[in-house]
Formats: sequence, structure tokens, C-alpha cells
Amino acid sequence: MAALNHPHIATLYEVGDHQGLPYLVMELVEGKPLKGPLPVKQAIEYGIQMADAWGRRTRRASCIAT
Repeated sequence: MAALNHPHIATLYEVGDHQGLPYLVMELVEGKPLKGPLPVKQAIEYGIQMADAWGRRTRRASCIAT
């Protein structure tokens, strides 16, 4: 799981279940929490960054699978 490394994606280390409750163990990302609502321009910027990160991730995964 931790093989993916991208500045716009927090690393996911573990997914599990403890006493019937699901949990995720993720990278601690320094910074301040987002507060909303965001201005439209900023929300679009974040959306573009997330789409770019997801696109890179899926392209990398398809290369590994073949």
C-alpha cells in the first residue's frame, strides 16, 4: 500500500478492522486543516491537484499490472 508516493496523496499504510470497527493508518500530514466553505477558485485548484494525483496513481498502477 505504501508504494504510492505523491505530494497530493497521503500514504495509506494499513486498512483493518478492530472489534468490528474499520480503521485506516495514514501518513501524518503537517499543516493546518481546511476550513470551508472554500472560495470557488481555491476549490477548483484543489480539485485539479487531486485529479492529477489520481491520474498519476492510476497510470502507475496500470503500468505495474501489465
